[in-house]
Amino acid sequence: MPLARPSSIRRATVLIVALLIAGICTVVARAAPSGTAAEMPGPHNQAQAIADGQAAGIERSNIPGSTAALSAAPKKANAASPNLSAAAAAPAPGSGARVPGFVSFHVYATQYAPNTQGSLEVAVPDQCVKFAALGLTDQMSRVGCRSNGYPLNGDYRVFVSSDDTGKNAFVPVKDVGPWNIDDNYWDPSDGTFPRPRRMFTDLPQGTPESQAAFYQDYNNVSNCKDLNNNPTGHGGGADQFGRCVLNPSAIDLSFAAASQLGMTGSGWVTVSYLWEPLVPGYTLDDWGGIHPYGGAPSVQGTGWWPGKDIARGIVTRSDHQSGYTLDESGGIHPFGGAPNVQGTGWWPGADVARGISLDPTDSSGTSGYVVDKQGGIHEFGTAPPVTTTGWWPGQDAARGITVTGRGKGFTVDLFGGIHPFGNAPSVQVTGYWPGKDVVRGVVAITGSEGYVLDLYGGIHPFGGAPPVSGESYWPGKDVARGIDYTFTFQGGYVVDLYGGIHQFGAAPATIGSWYQYGKDMARGIAG
Repeated sequence: MPLARPSSIRRATVLIVALLIAGICTVVARAAPSGTAAEMPGPHNQAQAIADGQAAGIERSNIPGSTAALSAAPKKANAASPNLSAAAAAPAPGSGARVPGFVSFHVYATQYAPNTQGSLEVAVPDQCVKFAALGLTDQMSRVGCRSNGYPLNGDYRVFVSSDDTGKNAFVPVKDVGPWNIDDNYWDPSDGTFPRPRRMFTDLPQGTPESQAAFYQDYNNVSNCKDLNNNPTGHGGGADQFGRCVLNPSAIDLSFAAASQLGMTGSGWVTVSYLWEPLVPGYTLDDWGGIHPYGGAPSVQGTGWWPGKDIARGIVTRSDHQSGYTLDESGGIHPFGGAPNVQGTGWWPGADVARGISLDPTDSSGTSGYVVDKQGGIHEFGTAPPVTTTGWWPGQDAARGITVTGRGKGFTVDLFGGIHPFGNAPSVQVTGYWPGKDVVRGVVAITGSEGYVLDLYGGIHPFGGAPPVSGESYWPGKDVARGIDYTFTFQGGYVVDLYGGIHQFGAAPATIGSWYQYGKDMARGIAG
């Protein structure tokens, strides 16, 4: 899609002034006269783009903070040989820094003269990020940016750490490029994600198309174009416009941004994308498999029943990387290094257990309660025995449990009724469906407030909790399978039957590691 630019005269003036004053050798012009072939993201200077490719050295890993080599040289016929000596340089002290809790990748950076001389900014190859950052709603609508994926109040900045200098800087996104405008390579390709990768979805998350094209001849075009949009007569890895990719750049730094980083040319950097927060947690499948999301580490569990629908619930401890799963017979299985606990409810060979919750006031994260299908509550760890106000002998009526403090909390029945136990107060509900099996989960946010999840994905406050809107809703379909709340963001997540994760309230989008389309396998979520 053509992007309007200032006049060529203004571009040339800015470029010359920047070169003379800053003495920076790596230049990518951002502007072009309206209606010309250069109405697309940089680079526009053929010689400089080739020089940046030579300076890139061998391909590096995209793992955050990494300087590991992946290949010896580009496979492209149209690329000049890289300077392999660049690979021998040790990273500077302090390099590889990133912001914890946000998506981060290691990529190659070039420089450009911004439309506003002296502006501290960067360009990334996602036009939707640019438009959202600048509040250009008409453009967002015109190119089809997902409104739920690119909120106007997002933090559209990057944190950049230079391999060469070890210096770091926070910089806002104000432009698009280099090379592509629809390669949000930092996002997953999964279509359930609010901002799925729009192009080049066969590439691994974190691998920019320009890097794959430069080093691996990805997206080969038999007669790729030069930067003036003229056929070159030879093939090679190309960008989304069919231009021969001459360097692996995946982020452009304005001269001012590069100056803050102490960079005098192009170079490898680690980038944290601050509109992509990671809220770690796990989903549970029916076999007992535990799947990380939002940057949580992979963990080993002790409960695993391949091919069988056995798992019934999952909870995490305060470290967000260990916890317990619950099986249908009441067995409690530690994962991620959590200690073993002794439960008081056990029904071998029977499908009885319906939910598990830890006591949030227990700093050890080893005590809590299990609810059975009749509403009976069974303590584990050091939790005290309790009595409940919800009890349905001989019926499969309970659908979840949430603990608010030592010896108190709530259970929820299939109709939406909330039943306090211990000395928890009675509460008012906003969702109730008598005679219908509608409820799929419950979570408390205070000692008297929380939310009930219905099978369609609807989230219903109880006890005076504020209303929240969910990212996904499936009217008439039994899709939702679990709910979790994160106090940091005053919102949370719903997991659907396939394992898709959907935010609600103020929680940011998160990235899952597991999805089984067409299979009803998800059984819980915990962060």
